[in-house]
Amino acid sequence: MCLLSTTTTHVCFDPLDSPWFNRHTLESHLYDHRFCTFWPHFLDPSSFYIQARIRPTLGSGLDLDTSDSDPTTRSLCHYPATLIAMAANRNRRLVKEIQDVQKDSLSGVSLEPLNKAQTGSDTLDDLTHFKGVFRGPPDTPYHGATYNVDIKIPNDYPFQPPVMKFTTKIWHPNISSVTGAICLDTLGSAWSPVLTLKSALISLQSLLSSPEPKDPQDAEVARMLITNPKEFEHVAREWAIKYAGAPQGPPGSDSTGAEGSGGVTEETLKHKDDQKRERAEAAKLAQYHGYNKSLVDRFSAMGFDVPTVVAAFEFTGIDKNDGEDYELEEEYMGDITARLFGEA
Repeated sequence: MCLLSTTTTHVCFDPLDSPWFNRHTLESHLYDHRFCTFWPHFLDPSSFYIQARIRPTLGSGLDLDTSDSDPTTRSLCHYPATLIAMAANRNRRLVKEIQDVQKDSLSGVSLEPLNKAQTGSDTLDDLTHFKGVFRGPPDTPYHGATYNVDIKIPNDYPFQPPVMKFTTKIWHPNISSVTGAICLDTLGSAWSPVLTLKSALISLQSLLSSPEPKDPQDAEVARMLITNPKEFEHVAREWAIKYAGAPQGPPGSDSTGAEGSGGVTEETLKHKDDQKRERAEAAKLAQYHGYNKSLVDRFSAMGFDVPTVVAAFEFTGIDKNDGEDYELEEEYMGDITARLFGEA
């Protein structure tokens, strides 16, 4: 068996007398260890260790030795077959996420691999490092500004959250004014595999509308927001104009965002609390991945969390039915139950 993927040139598990090997491998490569190394089959596929030439620009996410003198390839390295499979699954998901963002003209966010953003290349050859972009929300000091976010993808994404930081300077209590580090539970304890890079960027956009000074990343900014909210808005707007390309305008005009929003008052803080609750509810519904809540909850009532049930639905191929509830066929119910209990 030969595996040809976006991360490898040739990976073979066959013995030397493999029909595929004899048909498709150049004779000059027959015993060249720099081309392939072969192992006999084992009972446990996870015990396979494979050896292959890996192109250095491909986004496999594997930490490869670069000591090979050949500039177009990396040196031969051993990796469990399960790691290769995990990287391939992650990359397939990331390609789909990019396509979803490109199709969505309403979210106001964009996402592309960092090498494409820097070079203009159309190839998706590094899916471990991205650039995210979104516009500052209206009725805030950040209105009309454009913010860039550096995104790094861990090896076990989506089971671990992406690592994000602002590369555009911003004055906000939950974002470091020095490093761009972000304090947001969606990128930490509240992360779920059903979330995406797009939903994370939208959460960052919402964070600009509803700062949380009681849980700050930047204590100085948080202190200013609490003690002198008008000064906070003034500085935040100045930074948005200076660093993020926000338009200038006369005080009180819509183009300023900060002054036009009327300042931070008890009423606006209450409004932001309401927005926070709405976001929390929206995030909760996002876990259902478009499936009807009642449909999923019938299985989660058995003691399984929502993401686990949704994953079983997607694995089984359950129709989302445009978010409407409906009765599942008995065969599908059996397949889902078997999946949930680890029998499939």
